[in-house]
Amino acid sequence: MTHPSSDVLADLAADLTVDDATRAHVAACAPCGEAVALFGDAGALLAEAPDEPMPPEVAARLDAALDAEIARRRSGASKAELDAESAAAAARTALGSFGANPIGEKQIGPQRHLRTPSR
Repeated sequence: MTHPSSDVLADLAADLTVDDATRAHVAACAPCGEAVALFGDAGALLAEAPDEPMPPEVAARLDAALDAEIARRRSGASKAELDAESAAAAARTALGSFGANPIGEKQIGPQRHLRTPSR
């Protein structure tokens, strides 16, 4: 069996429905087991974080990106053009909203760090 996707490992950490073969793989595979534990840790930290409203400038950028996407889809552009433009807009929105995401060790709470896998 190949390693499950991050989405499946996150589902397992959240105790969502995952098939028995995947559960058996994760039980026997140290890297996958570690990933499930990290997803669980991250979920616990997020659950402890205070709820904060979305900053108005972020909401405005998301609304503008959605409006632009609706306009592009109505313009009759080809699917390939729409896909490329959508990907570029999503990247700009994410970087503008959340900043660059360096690979390595990231602080995710006071005195807590999550080690991201090396590639």
